[in-house]
Amino acid sequence: LKIDWHAVPEELVGLLRDTRPAVRDRAANALIGQGDVVMHEVESAFLHSGDAAFRKRCLWLASRLRGGRALGLLREALADSDPGVRQVAARSLGRLKDDSAVRQLTGLLDDSSPFVQAAAATALGQLNGRAAVSALFENLNAGGSQHTRHAFVYALVEIGDSRGVSAYLTDDAHPHRQRIALRVLAELNGDLDAAKVVPLLQSSDIHVRQEARRVISG
Repeated sequence: LKIDWHAVPEELVGLLRDTRPAVRDRAANALIGQGDVVMHEVESAFLHSGDAAFRKRCLWLASRLRGGRALGLLREALADSDPGVRQVAARSLGRLKDDSAVRQLTGLLDDSSPFVQAAAATALGQLNGRAAVSALFENLNAGGSQHTRHAFVYALVEIGDSRGVSAYLTDDAHPHRQRIALRVLAELNGDLDAAKVVPLLQSSDIHVRQEARRVISG
């Protein structure tokens, strides 16, 4: 069957369910060509679909359309039942620099999915979300995946709140937070308070002692 690429938006959105990637891509491009006016159909299709893969395609389309309605759908998708959908929403909001999403993204730092946690942290770094610094530290799991820890650390570096990070140098109850604080501050071009760093050379935690020696030695 020949596909009408000039069809009404509702029909083009339906083609995002097609099993053929080339058809889905062309449908997405056709919708983007029509502009923000297609967001009503995209939003309606997203909200009424039980197919997580289709909902993710709707979000990728929304992220390319941009605009207030697209951002609203992406923020709403942060509460989706599917972790893959939440991940796509978080990644998109970070790239689109939606500052109004900081609070919701912060809430995903303890998500049940480590991939969503990492996406939320990355987005907060892109948004310079200083309000999230304490939540980033409090949700840093010493036993978590390396990918997630790296995303949290990179977000703290991107945010660049030296004062907020320095407060965790004295958190003796959580040595892994002290270690991360040292690492982040070292990345921030030496914004280190010697009075807080030197005592860590005597820490009861060997990893904190090693990190403190590394930072002091430069």
